[in-house]
Amino acid sequence: AIAAQDQPAEALHGLGMSLLNQGRTSEGAPYFEAAAKLDRNYEQALLHLANVHEADKNYDAAIALYQRFPNDPAARERVGDLLLKTGQAGRAIPELEAAVKDSPTVANLTALATAYLKNKEPEKCLPLMDQALRLEPQNGELRLLYGRLLRELRKFEPAAQQFLLAAKLSPESPEAWSDLATATVLMERYD
Repeated sequence: AIAAQDQPAEALHGLGMSLLNQGRTSEGAPYFEAAAKLDRNYEQALLHLANVHEADKNYDAAIALYQRFPNDPAARERVGDLLLKTGQAGRAIPELEAAVKDSPTVANLTALATAYLKNKEPEKCLPLMDQALRLEPQNGELRLLYGRLLRELRKFEPAAQQFLLAAKLSPESPEAWSDLATATVLMERYD
């Protein structure tokens, strides 16, 4: 092993990259850290390392690295998505709120809506889904997600309308047709 303190940041980064390219992430990571410590120009390489950890499904390591970049909207978005993916909806919410504030894309809006729903705050989901649908009104998957949210809130008629739109936009989608049938039955039962 090469002593990190004896090497320039460029060499450490190169060695780290070489190890990552060989699939040896845990061995390469310390070299990225050492390079970033010696030269701030290599701090951005830690985002690449975070991406590799994420691809390796080492979500805790990826989250820890992304969190070192609180002023980077993309890093905060990744933190929120990974926290949501690992069942930590409550912790994901502030990250996703920041991501929506910086970049109100359909992906960010639906991720935040999902976090609110999983955190048992469904009333906060509707405005986000409305905003997402204004951005992409012809998105069948988005209509399906919105319908499921409405169904969860026991708003069966608007849910059925969203499922019908989803089925029209994606007629090959068995989920849209199945959810439409379920919502219709629920409407007759509870309305």
